[in-house]
Amino acid sequence: GVAFTSFPSFLGEFVLKDKTVIGACGTHGKTTTTYFFSQMMEALGEDVGYFVGGIIEGRAPSHLGKSPYFVIESDEYDSAYFQKISKFRLYELNHMILTSLEFDHADIFSDIEDIKKEFDPVLNDFKGVVVANDDYSAIWDLKDKHSDLEWIMYGQSSDIGPKEIETLKGKTKFKLKLDNEYVTFETNVIGTHNILNISACLQILKNLGYSTTELQACVQELGMVKRRQEERGYYQKTLVIDDFAHHPKAITLTLEAIKTKYPGKEIITVFEPVSATARSSVFQSEFEKSLELSDKVILAVNPLRTTVQNSENLDADQIVQGLNKKGIESVRVDNLDELRAQLDKWVSENAVFLILSNRTCLGLWESDFVKALS
Repeated sequence: GVAFTSFPSFLGEFVLKDKTVIGACGTHGKTTTTYFFSQMMEALGEDVGYFVGGIIEGRAPSHLGKSPYFVIESDEYDSAYFQKISKFRLYELNHMILTSLEFDHADIFSDIEDIKKEFDPVLNDFKGVVVANDDYSAIWDLKDKHSDLEWIMYGQSSDIGPKEIETLKGKTKFKLKLDNEYVTFETNVIGTHNILNISACLQILKNLGYSTTELQACVQELGMVKRRQEERGYYQKTLVIDDFAHHPKAITLTLEAIKTKYPGKEIITVFEPVSATARSSVFQSEFEKSLELSDKVILAVNPLRTTVQNSENLDADQIVQGLNKKGIESVRVDNLDELRAQLDKWVSENAVFLILSNRTCLGLWESDFVKALS
């Protein structure tokens, strides 16, 4: 006889209903964008409320705040086992950032059309602004269907930008159009995908009334969520970077950012395809293509079978063979001992180990490997 509800429902009804809620939606970048936005608002003097779906060094991942604004990572995944709708539908969104829209979560969605349908109940009666990345056809489909809304389409092919993205000595400069005028910004954040996420935040903040000068100041120093291009230390003089990427597009974007940040370094990618979708054959060819940006690849194969219906398991050997044929030295490992042995074989002062996994990478992050980092 005790009443119960889902966490997203509770959050929407009892926390967000009286706030001006900015939702960071999309296949990629939700966590990072949410954290960027909260830091930018804090730099603007707001005690902003936020809910970040990741671990943040030195602070809690959520904060109620005294500000009328609340920024929340707005996931498209199911709300609960008894509530099969996307979480963001329950978050009382006033404004939306849509960073990307691709097929993912094949364990609950059958195709991209299924995911797009989850946005309709929110956008049918939406009063705020939608800031969306113009690089995704599925986003254009939503825009065409909901053309009566206020859309701001940003992106590298957009007139708005960001444009002229340049990275030098650990800083990134870029231009973004605000109020029909291009403004130059400088930030400590590196990687085109991160600059795109920052640009989306800037468009929302400009819409909320902040001045250009204030916005230029608020992006200068921004922190990252843990496991997003996180430098964990050196393993026998080889830099080790931990990242959460587990979708082909995210892998591509992360590799591009790492190659920009560490020019001339040999990028050795360790990838554990371990989410339900990643373990399936859904992205068989896409994973091989995204990993081509590496100099060497270690494919860490988790023994778990995929739970995606009507799908085979990912063929790891096919990916390894395909990469080797293209001149990218690649190996498959099936357990922690094999992984450690391969890392030991490829250590180099001129290399970077980029470890991509949304779990522990065959237990690597729970082993004494962590103690070996300096």
